[in-house]
Amino acid sequence: MKLKFLFIAILALLAAGCMDSITAVPKAAIDGTANFVSSVWDAITFWDN
Repeated sequence: MKLKFLFIAILALLAAGCMDSITAVPKAAIDGTANFVSSVWDAITFWDN
């Protein structure tokens, strides 16, 4: 029972430590897509001119 608890605790620590890395990739992709769409929209509507 103690080994099972220790295993779960170690997995929880690893998951917590890796969570920033796991969420960084989708966030970067979403930010890049949003920037691209915004740039295209600005070019089409001449928003910056």
